[in-house]
Amino acid sequence: MALSSFPSNAPVQVQLDWIELKCLADSFDCVIIEDIKSFIELQSDYQDEDISAEDERSESIIDAILKELESRQKSLNSSYPFQIETGGNVISLTSSLENMSVDQHVYLYCLIFSHVTNSPILTLKDAPTNAERDILQICSTIAAAGYVRGHSISFGFPRQDKTPYYAKAKGVLELLKEGRLRKEEEVNPLHSLSPKDAGIDIISWEESNDQMAGKRIYFSQVASGLNWKEKPVLHYIEIFKTYWLDQPILSRINDAMFIPFDMVDDVDNRYTAQQFIESQLSKLGTIFYRRRIPTWFREGMNFQQSTQGLVIERLNECHKITDYVGGKIIELRAASVT
Repeated sequence: MALSSFPSNAPVQVQLDWIELKCLADSFDCVIIEDIKSFIELQSDYQDEDISAEDERSESIIDAILKELESRQKSLNSSYPFQIETGGNVISLTSSLENMSVDQHVYLYCLIFSHVTNSPILTLKDAPTNAERDILQICSTIAAAGYVRGHSISFGFPRQDKTPYYAKAKGVLELLKEGRLRKEEEVNPLHSLSPKDAGIDIISWEESNDQMAGKRIYFSQVASGLNWKEKPVLHYIEIFKTYWLDQPILSRINDAMFIPFDMVDDVDNRYTAQQFIESQLSKLGTIFYRRRIPTWFREGMNFQQSTQGLVIERLNECHKITDYVGGKIIELRAASVT
């Protein structure tokens, strides 16, 4: 895994991703801000007589990167593992990898995994494995618990407990205390023969204090690939309600999408990251992305520690997040010295 040249013409979000990855590749965990100007100039098409224009352009890019970093800090708070050091001359990790919190490792996982396929800033020798993609399922299941402040079931296939679809769905409904499955032989065979997860990766909900209907329920899709915009879960919710249940879930089911990516400006098509995410909400529901997942993951971890009787699956696999990030940092640093 190797970092490409600084993407001087890319959106500012991608430029900051490059700086963050550059920190990870650096043996001192940092990038000197003045050096960013050199990275930009190496990619510049300006000639000697354009030095003043080149300096102005470089300063503009650096200013935008620093503002974007401050925006990520504000969104993620302590879950963001980067900082501008006192004096304003260095961007660095907030601590060594060994001393980071797991939610900061979640951010780094999402950062790296945003660029494992067709990335303008990172090249990999091998495609990500299913086990590496499954780490996003771990992160998202715990983050979903933090968001709803309740139970969170990792429903996606392959399930770690090896439970068949029907048995898993039955267990969820028993814990939810709403809805009832049809007999398996009564389900339309086009849906029942090999359902796997039937497009639903996480089922999470906030328990009501009286245990009655009216809970806040989310059925979520987890998508690690670039085609995430084409994976709305609404259709699969309707299939579950229509073909699998003979007694309905009376609480309203909300839809959500979990992805590792950040939202990115599109200069060519003249829309901002905010405008893009707003355009996707009606199709995909609540979108949990890199600026949201780490913070809600932290909330899920904290809520689990303070609440008895809570079911949050995949908690015992958080070491996989740290192991993945540590391994990729080793690869980045090895490539940076060759």
